[in-house]
Amino acid sequence: MDVIDELVENNREFSSRVPDQFLDVKPSRQLTIVTCMDSRLDVFKALGLQDGEAHILRNAGGVITDDVIRSLAISQRKLETRSIMLIHH
Repeated sequence: MDVIDELVENNREFSSRVPDQFLDVKPSRQLTIVTCMDSRLDVFKALGLQDGEAHILRNAGGVITDDVIRSLAISQRKLETRSIMLIHH
């Protein structure tokens, strides 16, 4: 089994255990975090966050690009986030 097949199977198992109304799409802490895509950084663990508390936007270097600005605009205007945290290396 290759890595993609393994991940799809993991998701299938996860989905079977999760209620239909798992979490609200709006982050409960009204927070968006922009950070680096470095796979060593577990943002939730590093900041003591739980699922559903923040939007996490990741890219190379945690840089504010046009795409990040678009995502931030949607996060704030449609999903009611109010704070933005930027984490660089």
